[in-house]
Amino acid sequence: MRTAILLLVVLALSLGASAQTANLWVDTNGGTCTRQATPATYVDAAACSSMQAAQTAASAGDTIRIKNGTYGSQSISSGGKANYVNFYAETAGSVLVGGLSISVDYVKVTGVIGSGTGNSRGSLTLEGNYILIDGFHGSTMSGAWNNLATGKHDWTIQNCEFGGNDTALYST
Repeated sequence: MRTAILLLVVLALSLGASAQTANLWVDTNGGTCTRQATPATYVDAAACSSMQAAQTAASAGDTIRIKNGTYGSQSISSGGKANYVNFYAETAGSVLVGGLSISVDYVKVTGVIGSGTGNSRGSLTLEGNYILIDGFHGSTMSGAWNNLATGKHDWTIQNCEFGGNDTALYST
């Protein structure tokens, strides 16, 4: 009986720990931006200084966790992959950015929100294809479909809130 209980406790702890592992981590002070081949727990010296640095170091399908904190505006504008790179806030709603701009394909961002309040809250700008944004709260959202004619825009915007300014979508 004690062995079964111990096994359940170890299993529960390992399942909880797996939720906080990643191939790359982002934190406010950065580090060497070293990618782990398999998801691992946070190591301060190996963290990346920005979402762009993590995107550049990532491989398709990687998980990137962003440590709780306040960051300046973040841009993911290079290092597109052939499959999704997944960015997750360490704790949803506890990663604040001055703004978020994504202009590459295959990016998912979950739990990151704009810092500030009202009209001065960070904004979201999308120009890439195959982007999923979950839980962003900001003052505005704008974007351009680069391949409107081919139907490859494929954005998913869910559980998000924008206010204080008009939201604009435009085609290029």
